[in-house]
Amino acid sequence: MLIGFSHPDAAIVLTCLSYYYGGLSDQQIHASFEALLQSDCAMEEYARWVKDAPGLPVAFRVVSGVNLSNVEQCRRDVFGPLRSAKSIIDFYMANIVFPKEMKEFPNKLSSSGWDIAQEKAHPTTGFSGTNDSRYILPLSIAQCELLPQLPTNAKVLGCLLRPENSFVDIRQISDTGVLDAESLVQMALSLEHPVRVILDVGAQVLELQNEEMVRKWLFLVPDSTAQAAIFFDRHNELCVLSRDGTVELFLTSPFAKQMDKCIVFLGGANLIGTHLDLPEDSMAIVTLGPGLTKDRLMQACWRLRKLGKGQSVVFCGSVEVQRKILESSGKIGGTIDVADVLKWCIANTGPQARKCIPLWATQGVRHQRRHVVSRNVEGGFREQRATSILEVEALSLQQRYGSEGAQREEQILLQNTMEKSLVGRDKQLADIRAKC
Repeated sequence: MLIGFSHPDAAIVLTCLSYYYGGLSDQQIHASFEALLQSDCAMEEYARWVKDAPGLPVAFRVVSGVNLSNVEQCRRDVFGPLRSAKSIIDFYMANIVFPKEMKEFPNKLSSSGWDIAQEKAHPTTGFSGTNDSRYILPLSIAQCELLPQLPTNAKVLGCLLRPENSFVDIRQISDTGVLDAESLVQMALSLEHPVRVILDVGAQVLELQNEEMVRKWLFLVPDSTAQAAIFFDRHNELCVLSRDGTVELFLTSPFAKQMDKCIVFLGGANLIGTHLDLPEDSMAIVTLGPGLTKDRLMQACWRLRKLGKGQSVVFCGSVEVQRKILESSGKIGGTIDVADVLKWCIANTGPQARKCIPLWATQGVRHQRRHVVSRNVEGGFREQRATSILEVEALSLQQRYGSEGAQREEQILLQNTMEKSLVGRDKQLADIRAKC
């Protein structure tokens, strides 16, 4: 996902949405005024700000009426009405954010999983709870299918297919059919069995930060059900929110040993590698999102270490996701069960792996080039050799999105084996091409 978010278009869109939804801080508005006063058309630009801020007092509807040195007055009367005005947000992004943040270098050096798993004197080992990604592992490493572990996938699927697990139609909770923070909390409160855990593997909670989500949930839950909420903060620290509003680190909190008094919200990357000793009767709501794969679903559900031994899950998704699940199962209308959810996730796994192949191959070719250069460094790592492993960073729109972009990608994947920087890596290149 991080790779997708680093795409220039995605970065620009997400930046715009962040400011449009969150507005500007006092410091950002102050910086906008400073930039405005240095421009040649301050009055015309400020008129656009005023038009988008109907609540701005009359005295401040001309730029000369704003005294930035009077900080208290600005915060009280000026900054508030302008905070969410689209025109000032556009001005701030165009003149302050993008000129600084959207710069790029002509070349770059990169690294990938291929470099971690490169051939060494001693073997490189790793661990994965699932084997769905074995097809796109670097060629220098292979997954060992240990005989005792072969039934693992089936065991996890078997746990999910037990009768205590179920699917809830979002239309029973939300009239709009949208799965968001509000509907998730309502679902957690309305189910017959108390819900202690929400696993947002489908990334459906977009409008609230983790702390805001658990704060909303905790204060609607009866005291007898929970006294605190566990979540990851913006710094990826596991924290606890108590009913008095105090936030503290999980490791130093007394609730670390009182999990039966806590509710838990986990989402995104925090669903992998997080272990909490949840009560044996815990029930979790698991959200489903577009294109969800079996690997991600299994990783999320396995936060319940005693799944099938008292712990259970309830799946839910938006109306659109429900439609996709029904199509995958070949059902026309009707109800969705857990088997339908699993079938849909398994069907998504293959296409997702195929989408990863071009990036996998590109990283593989680049690794082979770096490997050749690094093995020929007698007499020092000369500038010419260092230059040979540089990758182009700055691309024109035509190169990035036009036909040249496709040709460039093809050139990377179908690199001539006689190229000097890839001499001796013919077999590896052939193996990479074989998967493309």
